[in-house]
Amino acid sequence: MMRNIGIWLVIGLAMMVLFNLLGPRSSGSRELPFSDFISKVESGSVLEVVMRGRQVEGLTDANERFQTQVPNYPALFEILEKNQVRTRVEPTDQGNIFLAILNSWLPMLLIIGIWLFFMRQIQGGGNRAMSFGKIRTQMKDKEQNTVRFNDVQGIDEAKEELTEIVEFLSAPEKFEKLGGEIPRGVLLMGDPGTGRPCWQSDRR
Repeated sequence: MMRNIGIWLVIGLAMMVLFNLLGPRSSGSRELPFSDFISKVESGSVLEVVMRGRQVEGLTDANERFQTQVPNYPALFEILEKNQVRTRVEPTDQGNIFLAILNSWLPMLLIIGIWLFFMRQIQGGGNRAMSFGKIRTQMKDKEQNTVRFNDVQGIDEAKEELTEIVEFLSAPEKFEKLGGEIPRGVLLMGDPGTGRPCWQSDRR
């Protein structure tokens, strides 16, 4: 029961992480195509920009923040200087690069992990299903088995029937000549405290 609850908790947390990573994000800056960015710079709408590698964040005269990705464009600084745009260059934030890589790969890794988890559960269930009904018997040395019929008191009729089973298992050829069949199993029934474990040990 607790294992099933844990499985569903893991699945729920994984779905929440995937939703947060893949879902829409609200950001203070608007994503702007590079061509529109150049147009705004040339029209004088851009007041300042901050460049971090190929990422550019800026502020317009309407107090709107934006960001864009810059391709290999050598004339960019010349255009910014010509239109009197305040420009500041900052080093690339390694943490942001790591987060970007993590955001790109984490959903796929989570999906693969969940798939592998369910495959292991299915394979484990198949193995348990294949082993269902197998007899888990253990060979027991006669010297280790100290329980005898004389140790079981009462229920003489049941004792006689079980004695016949022991004799049949000890010498099946004698009974097979008379048309007897080897039993596939013996079902011991009774209320708690009636000595079923003793009967079972004695039968061995």
